Amino acid sequence: MRLEDVFDIARTNIRHRHVRSWLTILGIVIGVGAIVSLISVSLGMQQDIEERTNSLGANVITITPGGGQAQRMGGMMIPGAGGGGGGMRPPGEEGSSDEPAITFKEADDLRTLPGVYKLDAQLSERMTVEYQSKNSSLTVVGTEPDSFEESVGAELADGRYLNMNDKYSAVLGYRVATQTFNDEDEDEDMMNRQIEIDGVPFRVVGYLEESGGMGGSDNSVYIPLDAAKDLFEEQENADTLIVVAREGYDVDTVAETVKKELLFLHGVEEEDADFQVTTAASVQSTVSSIADTLGLFLGGIAAISLLVGGIGVVNTMFMSVMEQTKTIGVLKSLGAKNRDVMLIFVCEAVVLGFVGGVMGVVLSFFGAALLSAFGLSTAITLELVALGIIFSSIVGIVAGVVPARNAASISPVEALRYE
Repeated sequence: MRLEDVFDIARTNIRHRHVRSWLTILGIVIGVGAIVSLISVSLGMQQDIEERTNSLGANVITITPGGGQAQRMGGMMIPGAGGGGGGMRPPGEEGSSDEPAITFKEADDLRTLPGVYKLDAQLSERMTVEYQSKNSSLTVVGTEPDSFEESVGAELADGRYLNMNDKYSAVLGYRVATQTFNDEDEDEDMMNRQIEIDGVPFRVVGYLEESGGMGGSDNSVYIPLDAAKDLFEEQENADTLIVVAREGYDVDTVAETVKKELLFLHGVEEEDADFQVTTAASVQSTVSSIADTLGLFLGGIAAISLLVGGIGVVNTMFMSVMEQTKTIGVLKSLGAKNRDVMLIFVCEAVVLGFVGGVMGVVLSFFGAALLSAFGLSTAITLELVALGIIFSSIVGIVAGVVPARNAASISPVEALRYE
């Protein structure tokens, strides 16, 4: 029997049972749609992390005090984020002597290490920022003007970066400049306007491009470090150090050099380190690992739906064999071989799986769009689409093999007698 004939018979059988066939396909559609949509969340998360860590600069190293806590958090401080990360202190609370700390003097020592191009010793604190009659609680970051451009991890949208002559100047994160002090019907230009931080006036000299919010720069206000020291009443200890490696130097090597120097300055062994050194690559690796695990978890949950769809295919194929027993007898009496009969029913199952896979992929685009509307990053790749269709076709083959073998094993005499 020719393959075209096998396919024609299979298609006719499916059309003959159109309601049952569509219900079977629906099970595959839901399963494939769920798998592709949920795995796209994992892929979207990975792409989002890669884009944002790359935008921060592969040559950026972040140092935060509190090694034990940082280790428990998995080193998830984003290098170059400029938001202060885990080092941010509650308003008005100064670091006590028994807490892990990195001093400004130690920061000066690190500047002299080979491979260190710029070092930004930052202070961060949550404070009330006022503009005209409006106020908001925002992260205020004290940064060294000489290193600010390289360490902030975001381009300028307007104005300029902080410079060495600034004392009471401020650069705003994107959302602070465009949304925080703007009502829906307003479009207030914050450039050269005066804001007050804890009652102290600052002039806005620039604001940053949108970074996506992951690093915290979008919702932060940046002021010169000298002003932050007075404002936060902190003259000795930094909250975060942002090190920019010199061009031509390996970032991991520079990070290791910085780590060894800090261990020496603190007089501790590596296992007792009271600080955390993090690079963009290590953050990306950690987050990618989490995203992979999340993808497997979500994919496993969605695979249950596809398993149910596969059971539906098995049920449909067994019913098809029972309904067409006499037809099988006629085919065999006309010379059809067991292989031909088996191919007919396997072909039926594959068509059900393939059609369900294609429709499931189409459904997944709507699912991904819905998830994106709720703020989840999604990415449906060509490989993921192909995987969904191939996987559903394989489910169809596996689900159709046993019923097809049963059909092929029926003798022509028994088949023709079947009622």
